[in-house]
Amino acid sequence: ISQDGHDPQAHAARDQATVDQWRDQGLAAARLDLDDARTFPAALDGIDRLFVMTGYTVAMTHQTKMITDAAADAGVGHLVHLGIFGDGRSTEPHFAWHELVERYIEGSGIAWTHLHPHMFMENLLTTFPLRDWRFTWPAGDKPCGLIAGEDLAAVAAKVLAEGPDAHAGQGYWLSTDVLDGEGIADALTSALGRPIAADIITPDDLRAAIGAGVLRPPAFMETTY
Repeated sequence: ISQDGHDPQAHAARDQATVDQWRDQGLAAARLDLDDARTFPAALDGIDRLFVMTGYTVAMTHQTKMITDAAADAGVGHLVHLGIFGDGRSTEPHFAWHELVERYIEGSGIAWTHLHPHMFMENLLTTFPLRDWRFTWPAGDKPCGLIAGEDLAAVAAKVLAEGPDAHAGQGYWLSTDVLDGEGIADALTSALGRPIAADIITPDDLRAAIGAGVLRPPAFMETTY
């Protein structure tokens, strides 16, 4: 969002061809590569509010550190960060990475807001795809909170639009539906109009299956995840 309040849609991409395409369409666009701090000054020029969402690798730690520093130097007034649903004392590595960068953001001097989504609802059909109309639930009998991507995006947009006067220093915990494996199976059955069954396993079962090569995490995730 520009400092003069005129263009609420400042687009950024790592790929220069995408940036050029947006500019040809008359959109405000800049190249922004989180691994290349040289792209930060131009991308942040005139920007008052910044949404930070990083990828599924440990690179998120130095990426978030560098873009936060650049945002402070550029005079960005509000940084909205997409984090995780943790308790501030997480020992699982990728949760700990998020908590680490959240503390760094809070010490940056920029007004901040943290979004804390629980499990992405879309994971039910992506990370755990249906096979023969069955899905694998790896949390045993434990329930988990779920949040849809569209709802998360709506919250992020509202926070960015309303800005730091309304949202500085806040953490928003997003866990719309809390379901166990059987509850998810019932919801999928209702949504898809046919019986869906849950194969319920424990976290230890999941680790053993991955270790044996029976299950594989998505290629874009580090093993840590």
